Amino acid sequence: MVKNLQRIGSFTWDRTVREYVNKLPLPDSAKSTFKKYLGYQMVMGVLYVVIDFSGTIEL
Repeated sequence: MVKNLQRIGSFTWDRTVREYVNKLPLPDSAKSTFKKYLGYQMVMGVLYVVIDFSGTIEL
């Protein structure tokens, strides 16, 4: 997943997220939050944490 995301690149990823989030029937504040949490830097950060994680994830 990380390699695929790196191949896509931050500009293209963020543009695509912005395009799809803007189509959602949500208030602007919710759209802004979605864009923030689905942005390239945030997603890459989460993926790097998960990659380095050892143990089990429980719900």
